[in-house]
Amino acid sequence: MARQQVIEVNCSRCGNKEYLPVTETKEGTVTASIALDLFFLGEAYQFEDLCSRCRKTCANYVKALVKDVKSSRHKAKKRGPAKQDPVKQDKS
Repeated sequence: MARQQVIEVNCSRCGNKEYLPVTETKEGTVTASIALDLFFLGEAYQFEDLCSRCRKTCANYVKALVKDVKSSRHKAKKRGPAKQDPVKQDKS
Protein backbone atom coordinates (compact mmCIF):
# COMPACT_ATOMS: atom_id res chain seq x y z
CA MET A 1 0.00 0.00 0.00
CA ALA A 2 1.48 3.36 -1.05
CA ARG A 3 1.78 6.13 1.48
CA GLN A 4 0.99 9.71 0.64
CA GLN A 5 3.62 12.36 1.26
CA VAL A 6 2.50 15.09 3.64
CA ILE A 7 3.93 18.29 5.08
CA GLU A 8 3.62 19.20 8.74
CA VAL A 9 2.40 22.78 9.11
CA ASN A 10 2.85 24.50 12.48
CA CYS A 11 0.37 27.36 12.56
CA SER A 12 2.07 30.60 13.58
CA ARG A 13 -1.27 32.08 14.75
CA CYS A 14 -2.71 29.38 17.04
CA GLY A 15 0.11 26.82 17.33
CA ASN A 16 -1.85 23.84 15.96
CA LYS A 17 -0.12 21.20 13.87
CA GLU A 18 -1.73 20.14 10.62
CA TYR A 19 -0.66 17.68 7.95
CA LEU A 20 -1.28 18.74 4.34
CA PRO A 21 -0.62 16.64 1.24
CA VAL A 22 2.28 17.50 -1.06
CA THR A 23 1.09 18.37 -4.55
CA GLU A 24 3.28 17.60 -7.52
CA THR A 25 3.13 19.52 -10.79
CA LYS A 26 5.15 19.46 -14.00
CA GLU A 27 7.45 22.16 -12.60
CA GLY A 28 8.17 20.22 -9.42
CA THR A 29 6.92 19.70 -5.89
CA VAL A 30 4.66 22.37 -4.40
CA THR A 31 4.60 22.91 -0.68
CA ALA A 32 1.57 24.12 1.23
CA SER A 33 2.77 27.39 2.73
CA ILE A 34 0.16 30.05 3.45
CA ALA A 35 1.42 33.47 4.56
CA LEU A 36 -0.34 36.66 5.61
CA ASP A 37 1.38 40.04 5.90
CA LEU A 38 -0.69 42.97 7.16
CA PHE A 39 0.52 46.51 7.79
CA PHE A 40 -1.92 48.83 9.60
CA LEU A 41 -1.27 52.13 11.38
CA GLY A 42 2.45 51.55 11.46
CA GLU A 43 2.20 48.04 12.94
CA ALA A 44 3.10 44.89 11.03
CA TYR A 45 1.32 41.59 11.52
CA GLN A 46 2.89 38.55 9.90
CA PHE A 47 1.93 34.88 9.88
CA GLU A 48 4.17 32.42 8.03
CA ASP A 49 2.06 29.26 8.03
CA LEU A 50 -1.65 29.03 8.80
CA CYS A 51 -3.77 25.99 9.55
CA SER A 52 -7.07 25.54 7.72
CA ARG A 53 -9.12 27.04 10.58
CA CYS A 54 -6.94 30.18 10.88
CA ARG A 55 -6.79 30.48 7.09
CA LYS A 56 -10.60 30.70 6.93
CA THR A 57 -10.74 33.11 9.88
CA CYS A 58 -8.12 35.45 8.38
CA ALA A 59 -9.83 35.30 4.98
CA ASN A 60 -13.12 36.39 6.57
CA TYR A 61 -11.38 39.25 8.43
CA VAL A 62 -9.75 40.51 5.23
CA LYS A 63 -13.03 40.25 3.28
CA ALA A 64 -14.79 42.26 6.00
CA LEU A 65 -12.09 44.94 5.89
CA VAL A 66 -12.13 45.44 2.14
CA LYS A 67 -15.84 45.16 1.38
CA ASP A 68 -17.74 48.26 0.32
CA VAL A 69 -19.61 49.98 3.10
CA LYS A 70 -23.06 51.03 1.97
CA SER A 71 -24.06 54.57 2.79
CA SER A 72 -27.47 53.43 4.09
CA ARG A 73 -25.82 52.02 7.19
CA HIS A 74 -24.69 55.50 8.24
CA LYS A 75 -28.08 57.20 8.09
CA ALA A 76 -29.67 58.16 11.38
CA LYS A 77 -32.58 56.00 12.46
CA LYS A 78 -35.94 57.63 12.94
CA ARG A 79 -37.14 57.49 16.49
CA GLY A 80 -40.34 58.44 18.20
CA PRO A 81 -40.94 61.78 19.94
CA ALA A 82 -38.40 62.76 22.57
CA LYS A 83 -39.34 61.94 26.14
CA GLN A 84 -39.94 64.89 28.42
CA ASP A 85 -38.46 65.07 31.89
CA PRO A 86 -41.07 64.77 34.64
CA VAL A 87 -41.87 68.09 36.33
CA LYS A 88 -40.83 68.22 39.95
CA GLN A 89 -43.48 69.52 42.32
CA ASP A 90 -42.55 71.67 45.27
CA LYS A 91 -43.99 70.56 48.59
CA SER A 92 -44.86 73.57 50.70
